[in-house]
Amino acid sequence: MESGPSMTFSRASQLWSTVSLRSAFPKIKQTNMAIDWISTLQEQAEFVTRIAEDVTLTLELPQLSDVQVSRLLLVVEQGASTFDRIMEEMDHDDDVDDDLFEAAADIADTWTKLSISTANKLRALQGLAPIVVPPDNGG
Repeated sequence: MESGPSMTFSRASQLWSTVSLRSAFPKIKQTNMAIDWISTLQEQAEFVTRIAEDVTLTLELPQLSDVQVSRLLLVVEQGASTFDRIMEEMDHDDDVDDDLFEAAADIADTWTKLSISTANKLRALQGLAPIVVPPDNGG
């Protein structure tokens, strides 16, 4: 069994490979032609949580190379893109409650934060300044 720092990066890549096959074409739960958005969003929330844990652990590795971080950024961007497609599908469904859109926005925010933190790690390895996102002041 693999151990040490490479295990975390490998685990993140393996997790993405396994789940990306399921989510490359968003797995949207359907019942009698209606999409089960609650189950779909619960599944996506669990997935992004697992990815966030692995990405966070991976980004803390001291000997992480810029090539590894670039690959990790690609994984994160692919996950965000997949979730964007799910949100587009939700936008086309007239029967989606506002609460579900709020839950989807929270998941999208997590993908955005993962993307920024991974991009900032890459920028730091390249000697560049981090991306700074101004706080949302509710307006």
